[in-house]
Amino acid sequence: MDKENFTYSFSLIEADVWKFAEVEKVIYGNKFVPTPEGGSICKRTSIYHIKGDGEINKDKIKDGYGKKTEGLLKAVEAYFMANPDA
Repeated sequence: MDKENFTYSFSLIEADVWKFAEVEKVIYGNKFVPTPEGGSICKRTSIYHIKGDGEINKDKIKDGYGKKTEGLLKAVEAYFMANPDA
């Protein structure tokens, strides 16, 4: 976590959430960028590390994982709306 630059990252390893590929781990990076209106935009990156010669299906990531990400961002937004000094 880098509070000065409004960024944080984390890794997810050995999880049974990727039914579509042999994923070793995923590293997520998040950066909050202020907007001129006083709000912020969250920019998120995901780096997938695949086991062996496995392949990843980008369409399945967008379809399945995109919905989970949207839910997470809504929870984060609700937290910040309830805790504006956080």
